[in-house]
Amino acid sequence: MNDKQKEPKLTYALNEAGKMVSIDSVETGLSCNCRCPKCKEFLIAKQGHGVRKPHFAHQGDNNCHGAYMSALHKLAEQIIEEEKAVMAPAYKDMKAQKLSFVDTEVERRVDRNDVQPDVVGVTHDGLRWHIEIRNTSEVDESKKAKLLESGLTCLEIDVRKQKLDKDLLRSFLLNSTEERKWINNPNYVRLIEFGEKGISQKYQADSSFEIKTKGACSSQCKYGLINGKCIYMIESISYKGIDFVVCDVLKRQKDEEEESQNKTIDDAKTQHESNYKPNGNLLKRKTIDPISSILEPTQLRDLPFVRCWTIEQYFEYLQLIGSFEYEECHWVVVEKCDIFRNGILVLLKETSEKKILWPYHVVTISVINGEIKHEKVSDHTNEASAIKAYDERIRFYQSNAYYSKTSDNNDLPF
Repeated sequence: MNDKQKEPKLTYALNEAGKMVSIDSVETGLSCNCRCPKCKEFLIAKQGHGVRKPHFAHQGDNNCHGAYMSALHKLAEQIIEEEKAVMAPAYKDMKAQKLSFVDTEVERRVDRNDVQPDVVGVTHDGLRWHIEIRNTSEVDESKKAKLLESGLTCLEIDVRKQKLDKDLLRSFLLNSTEERKWINNPNYVRLIEFGEKGISQKYQADSSFEIKTKGACSSQCKYGLINGKCIYMIESISYKGIDFVVCDVLKRQKDEEEESQNKTIDDAKTQHESNYKPNGNLLKRKTIDPISSILEPTQLRDLPFVRCWTIEQYFEYLQLIGSFEYEECHWVVVEKCDIFRNGILVLLKETSEKKILWPYHVVTISVINGEIKHEKVSDHTNEASAIKAYDERIRFYQSNAYYSKTSDNNDLPF
């Protein structure tokens, strides 16, 4: 069996107007006035008999090979031209999306570097999108080099696995992202420029913002994303399939300044930790409110806790240093502790050789006007009532906005 016999039957051909038409829409025989999309010779329309399906056939011994793939190629071009759209795959921060064109050009010579695309689609913003239909070999290196040199955007779509059926091919071109790739996409950079320009107009009276793509925010910002969002994000805006993040620059700068100011305190804290962790195996830090930011580094030695510790680390440290004197001849151990605003809530248990009537105490340890404050909240005779009072105090702080960094309540306990 030769290659010509292996090639599928031709069911589409070029009519007198140069349009691809189906065998079902033309007259039989040579009266169809259709030509081969490959060799351009006239074809015979055969309606088929028995198991033979309708198809176009060359006359005589014409040895035209590749007519089927040429028909597939031409039909794909025609569909994009008629629909003025094509589905494009994702590219960097640009999501997969259907490109809609206000105009299309099919196989027209592009002046720059003799790069001749199969289809050129023009979007309403004036951007030109070159589309290559692959039915044999892919875009070669020479053409890729010309595309890159010319700064042309080019999308290659491979139709070799598709059937010569207009409905199926239309669905593939308009709804699928498979079998296609970007050869070059400088339009992506232009879309980012358009998006930043359009968004900046909304904030034109404000210089305290910064616009960047979500991908850039995730990879470039040293603070990264929390739950998929930038911690300085004012809002997120999508433009042409690209997600942009508008960031609060002033807030970020303020945090950076605070971070710099607290470096001395952080260094002192590291030294402070090393006194109780000689192996230097420090746990991962978690930034919280800077309770000690108003203290001099030398004062840190007197604090039973310091900035940038997790609750577990506070608890571990308070246990490490052992019991500390609470009242004369009495010592206490930490049963529970939680961080709130610029202080901590602690449940203490007094220990003594003598019986203590009120051994449990709920207290706060905080810094007020540069001084360490240790204040009782309540005393208890047993552990159950102490834990209950401790938990109620936590809920009270939370329900009354004591947990908030920005609360203006003058009755804050810390």
